[in-house]
Amino acid sequence: MRRAKNEANEEHANVLSSLSNYEKKSTQLPYDELPLEVCCGDHLNFSPWTLVMADKCLCNLAEDYKTRGLNSVKTINLSFGEKITDDGLYAIADSFSQISTAILENMFRVTEKGLLYLVKSCRNLCTVSLSGCLGISGAGFAIFGQYSHQLKILKLTGCSKVTPWAFMKIFEGCVELEELDVSYCSLITDQEIKLLSDHCKSLMNLNLKDCQQVSDIGIFSLSQGCKDLRQLNLARGDLASRITDVSLMAIGGGCNDLTSLNLSGCEMITDAGISWLSKGCPQLNYINLSNCKKITNGGMRCLGEDCAKLKTAVLTNAKKISDIGLRYLADGCDFLEHLNASGLYMLSDGSKRNFSFEGIQSIGKSKCCQTMKKINFHGCFQVGKLALQSLIEMENLEVLVLSSCKALSLEGMSCVTKTCSNISSLSLASCGECVTNTMLEDIAQNLNNLKILNLMGCGKVGRRGLKSLSMCIFLNYLNLSGCKAVTNDAILSLCDNKFSPGLRSLNLVGCHKINNTALGWITEGLRDKDGVVAEDITLVNLSFKGTK
Repeated sequence: MRRAKNEANEEHANVLSSLSNYEKKSTQLPYDELPLEVCCGDHLNFSPWTLVMADKCLCNLAEDYKTRGLNSVKTINLSFGEKITDDGLYAIADSFSQISTAILENMFRVTEKGLLYLVKSCRNLCTVSLSGCLGISGAGFAIFGQYSHQLKILKLTGCSKVTPWAFMKIFEGCVELEELDVSYCSLITDQEIKLLSDHCKSLMNLNLKDCQQVSDIGIFSLSQGCKDLRQLNLARGDLASRITDVSLMAIGGGCNDLTSLNLSGCEMITDAGISWLSKGCPQLNYINLSNCKKITNGGMRCLGEDCAKLKTAVLTNAKKISDIGLRYLADGCDFLEHLNASGLYMLSDGSKRNFSFEGIQSIGKSKCCQTMKKINFHGCFQVGKLALQSLIEMENLEVLVLSSCKALSLEGMSCVTKTCSNISSLSLASCGECVTNTMLEDIAQNLNNLKILNLMGCGKVGRRGLKSLSMCIFLNYLNLSGCKAVTNDAILSLCDNKFSPGLRSLNLVGCHKINNTALGWITEGLRDKDGVVAEDITLVNLSFKGTK
């Protein structure tokens, strides 16, 4: 017995050693610094080289370009360059004074000194992204208003230190702004939004996500000054009461060319506001009403009647919307491509009749069934055979989410898989015992393009089901967490075939019947014919917490 235990421990050690060697091999870099051979052309993207990118690299690069007499670089991307400081920006500014686009996201060591030098030296900047640059003081951002008058795109996501005074200077100086992202900038207020609307008349895209001090007053000013606005994000997690129907009335009255609006978390919005919005913005093709719990079927009727070009409707947890609301959308929105109805617990499975369809059945009988690409019915626990049968006309469907829909049946799923053969992403997570090996065999047989499959918590999935999935050669993501019937033999069956290009993520968390043997088979599947780790393996994520 002790010998068997020692053998098992030795096998476990060998498996972990193989995985460790592969991990080291896949992450080991052949360079201590950035090779100058990859630095060529007018557009330099160094974001894949963040592990080696440092000030020295940029200084060498700048010197190399000077030696060759080059100054034609237009775009530079240094995102996530955590080792880069102001010295790196000095080198860039001295050698690449003609750049028009600078992507400097999440560079924590850069301060206002480096930014000042860069902006003063590069007077052609049209696009700048400083999202997540927390080392720059609030006043430092004001430099754009003084030197970058031609700036058209500015992204300051998460720059919580930007002060109202800095915003005032930016908006007064950068009057040609067309796109502005100040999401999570907690210090911006209605007063700064008024300055924005007074000076930046060409603004087309504005992101105010979680700008909690912005209220109806600021949105009213915006609607009066920025008439060409196309995309607006007002999503918020706190202080939802600051955005009400008054904002929607203002938007509908002033921003008639609006195409995209995110109202996620604006809980004070009602059907009256949706009515004003839809009548004033007939070009709307995207709307997000997640957690807008006062919206009812009446709001869906307004969208269906007035926003015929709507392509995406996100209705997550808008719990007062029922079958009737979906029918209004289906009747009026002939070009609908993406419907997120997760959490709409009042959606039913439908009825056995050939007339007066409601809910999901109405979508299947409408013109939008030919354009539909993504559907999310997460948590719609009544969805079953009749609802799934109504999806058979959606030949272009690519993404289907049925997680937590515990009334699914083999017959209903079979109707979907046989006709919607273009599905590449399918989620059956937390569907419980209604997902069986037979259902997986049907899925594997018909969904030849399947790439992503989530089976989390499907307790009946076992060896036969995984053996069938081994035939889905394009599968690259598989979640089996919590599938308690999965055993070592099931994993062996899964490893029988070769995926193309290869499985990238495998989640086995909570599969307590799996032990070192299964891990060994997974490792063995990564080897080539000579028994060494293959050069072209694709497995990136392997999770096995809670196994033996």
